[in-house]
Amino acid sequence: MLVYARYDARLRDPLTGKERKVNYKRLHNFLSLVTYLDWVMIWVTTLSCISMMFETPTYRVMSTPILQIAEYVFVIFMTLELTLKILADGIFFTPKAYMKDVASILDVFIFVTSLVFLCWMPENVPPNSGAQLLMILRCVRPLRIFTLVPHMRKVVDELCRGFKEILLVSILLIVLMFVFASYGVQLFGGRLARCNDPNITRREDCVGTFERKVFVTKMKISLGPDEDHPAMLVPRVWANPRRFNFDNIGYAMLALFEVLSFKGWLDVRDILIKALGPVS
Repeated sequence: MLVYARYDARLRDPLTGKERKVNYKRLHNFLSLVTYLDWVMIWVTTLSCISMMFETPTYRVMSTPILQIAEYVFVIFMTLELTLKILADGIFFTPKAYMKDVASILDVFIFVTSLVFLCWMPENVPPNSGAQLLMILRCVRPLRIFTLVPHMRKVVDELCRGFKEILLVSILLIVLMFVFASYGVQLFGGRLARCNDPNITRREDCVGTFERKVFVTKMKISLGPDEDHPAMLVPRVWANPRRFNFDNIGYAMLALFEVLSFKGWLDVRDILIKALGPVS
């Protein structure tokens, strides 16, 4: 009774028995979306996530009593919830067993992680330690809301079922990228490398060292008529642009992926224009 108690919105017509279409515009109709127990856990989980929002590197849960209260409340309520549901339906091999899907496994994982962290409550959390791992795993706690609300769970299920179509679209994009990457290798492969000395145009001459002038851009330097900017000896190197090239399919695919992300494509465009002309 405690597990399945919920508001009856009369989703079925009492005379015909047919299911009625209900719009969740009124509070009492919206209340019938889940059971009372799930509503309590939704609010407790939300308040716990809000308390996590206030955590900072200097304002942590292990040193702040208010944040600790939120952790205790979440673990205690989740303990009661799991206990009631397991007593009502069983764990395994029963008609309504609690451990029947991925959502239930996620709930147990969140509970165990929160319980271990609460029992341990480490004062010192060094980087790359077990204590830090426990604090990081608490970030999956908001997913409880998705597992409690049927409509949100349905969206996640549909997204997982559409994984095959998403994979096929990704394969199509990779094939198209391969076509244009091969095109780029044939046109631009081996043609973008330059010497870091702008006065050298042939690879055979790109040897030795040269003086690279140093310009300070954030402060004004008043130079006399016979003075010049300071310089330092730099070895001459014949190399591709620092961020991309089209010397093979792998590098070409990476360059095209960066262009598709709309980040850094201006560099690709400008270097191609400068090295090979605007037609390229």
